[in-house]
Amino acid sequence: MNQGFFWSSMTTMIIGFVILMIVIPMDRRYVVRKKEKYFKKIDYVKTTIYLKWTAFDTLTLLLALYTIACTSILNYMISKGMTIERSDVQFLIGQTQTWTVVTLVYFLFRLTVTLKSIEAQRNSKEYEDDA
Repeated sequence: MNQGFFWSSMTTMIIGFVILMIVIPMDRRYVVRKKEKYFKKIDYVKTTIYLKWTAFDTLTLLLALYTIACTSILNYMISKGMTIERSDVQFLIGQTQTWTVVTLVYFLFRLTVTLKSIEAQRNSKEYEDDA
């Protein structure tokens, strides 16, 4: 009975690993940090990556489309009377739940850092104009 959940977990780990292999080098290469008292904070004035479309944004868009496809197929299967006893329904349930949450969290994170970057860029130009 749990074969679908097993394959869903394996797929989630593989996709998650691919995402981390893209995010970690991008973060180290493009995000500028300044040293604070106990930790490093992102310097939004010097970090312009959040104001551009990146490979991770494309990957997130593809992930959202994958989630929509999984949800649509799951809805079709449930409307045809299939139950959770089937392994493909279990697989789609796991994929839909996981990637919906991941996509939503990334969207909120991306929105937050983009707004912070816009504000930092605007404030830095105001300071330059005043000088």
